[in-house]
Amino acid sequence: MKVWPPEISPMFMRRFNGFSVLFWLIMTPVSFITGWSNSVAFVTLLSLWALVMSSLGAWQSSRVEVNMADTDVASDVVQAIVDKTEISEA
Repeated sequence: MKVWPPEISPMFMRRFNGFSVLFWLIMTPVSFITGWSNSVAFVTLLSLWALVMSSLGAWQSSRVEVNMADTDVASDVVQAIVDKTEISEA
């Protein structure tokens, strides 16, 4: 059973994080105006959200590292340079 499949598109993650930022940008002034920022429940929710997002960020970065390790970009670049380079005797 996959809880979080690694094939989630980067576009989805970008949109998800963008909407999250907008949500908290709107909720922060609202929480100060209404007094929710003094509520234990609000502070707990905010702390849990920060924990989840930091874990998600660490997971995403480790996924990128694995993908980078699997692809050998340097040898592909060197091979392309060698293929396009002509060496002639002077």
